Amino acid sequence: MRTQINISRGVNIFSDLDAKELIQELKSISKMLQSLYSSLKKL
Repeated sequence: MRTQINISRGVNIFSDLDAKELIQELKSISKMLQSLYSSLKKL
């Protein structure tokens, strides 16, 4: 998804600020999914 956001920023679909905010959201979601995966792996 980061690649798509960066491409979108490059062709002026997203502003730099919007792209940075989306990437931060993606990082947060990624951390949550990794935590979920880790907890399920222990079962």
